[in-house]
Amino acid sequence: MAFVALARKGWRIRTRQGFFAQTTAIAGLVYVLPPLLNVRALAGPDESQIARFESLAGTPNYLTFATIGVAAPLWARIAIGDIAKAFRDERIMGTVGAMWASPTPRPLLIAGDALGRMAANVIFGIIVFAGLWAIYRFPLTPEPFAAATVLVTGVIAGLALGIGAAAFVVKYREAGVVISLIVMGAAILAGVVYPTTVLPGWAQALGMASPLTWMVAGLRDALVYGTANSAYRAALILGVMAAAYGALGGYLFRRLARSAQRRGLLEAF
Repeated sequence: MAFVALARKGWRIRTRQGFFAQTTAIAGLVYVLPPLLNVRALAGPDESQIARFESLAGTPNYLTFATIGVAAPLWARIAIGDIAKAFRDERIMGTVGAMWASPTPRPLLIAGDALGRMAANVIFGIIVFAGLWAIYRFPLTPEPFAAATVLVTGVIAGLALGIGAAAFVVKYREAGVVISLIVMGAAILAGVVYPTTVLPGWAQALGMASPLTWMVAGLRDALVYGTANSAYRAALILGVMAAAYGALGGYLFRRLARSAQRRGLLEAF
């Protein structure tokens, strides 16, 4: 019940801000449009370079390919960052002690608020994607249920990584640099506006350990290539990653919490 209450609170915090929908849509477009314009410029004024892209990516549909690649890290950053931000906000307001009095496991407590915030952000992220489609009218070959499954499991995997990021907030009160490094590095390895096959072998292997790689690949399978089976495979891998990174993040959270308490850096729970 505590987890559900926190999730509802996170949802209300996001949706009750009157400016949130507008600023989220504007910020999303500002974030996504420059890379898309660069990709379109590289395609050439007459799209003469499309053949080269198709030979690498297996599709001439470069706009949809790039839009998914640029939008997915935005969702991932929100998923990873919101859980750390939610915990930081609780520390600032002095409500951490009251939260910890609940019998609900602590990782679920810090994930609850973030999940509510994330639900609102995903909705507005979809609105941004729809806005880009309205501008460019790029073609889609959608497998809607497969795409939704990948999106949900990708967000959950991001939240699992977020528990580890929140561990740094426990001890150091801030995790912005850590989150930025994780997301920026993952975006490079996931192939934001290019196929991962152009990366060195070691980078491709390293990218396989990132949930963002599988989220981008799964969404492209569901929306660009129309291959639902491949998208579901990506969703399954994301589910396994969510469990593994969640367990690892929980362990890191407990270790840093104990260290912070021993050093007197953490509120009394």
